[in-house]
Amino acid sequence: MATTFAIHVSSGHIVAIDPMFIDCAVNPRGDAVSVVDLPDFQSATGIDKLIRLEMAAMGSTRHRDTLRTIGYIDLAPCDAGTYQFSLKDIRRMNYDPDVDATSHFSLDTGQFVIFDLDYLDGVLSHFDWKNAYAGNSVNRKLERQNSQLIAKRDNVYTQIQSPGMNRGFEFVGDGEYTIDPASFKLISGDAQSG
Repeated sequence: MATTFAIHVSSGHIVAIDPMFIDCAVNPRGDAVSVVDLPDFQSATGIDKLIRLEMAAMGSTRHRDTLRTIGYIDLAPCDAGTYQFSLKDIRRMNYDPDVDATSHFSLDTGQFVIFDLDYLDGVLSHFDWKNAYAGNSVNRKLERQNSQLIAKRDNVYTQIQSPGMNRGFEFVGDGEYTIDPASFKLISGDAQSG
């Protein structure tokens, strides 16, 4: 089981999202339209684009100003490059209505996908939750192939599964989590990380 993970950061705006939410937004049930085909989504930028993605995943038509299930972790300003963090950096949160929960992410599947916001459209186009596994674990080979398709580089996104209960980590499955921005450590700048 991997305990450290790497992602390429370009904008410094990190997205953490339950893969089921990606699936629900991109492959909606019934006669709903995929979020990627909606003009309002295509023209949106930044956190507003994430809010529209969240609305589509949750089946909501009521616009709101804040994220509730997708995490938005702000590292900016930061140097572009590959950053590393570990399972120990993923912290379980208790709901508190008086706290800005923008960096919190809610999980229903005990796993999440994490990536830089610059890669959102590529992740939505290439990430396929149904094929994201090799046996009982995440298909890292497919992650590498998709990273090359999205940005011609490694570590565009990574999918992280909970190790389960009683393993020494706060990340135990479903619930609300966050990752402190200071936990992301630059391991190679863009000049070296190609």
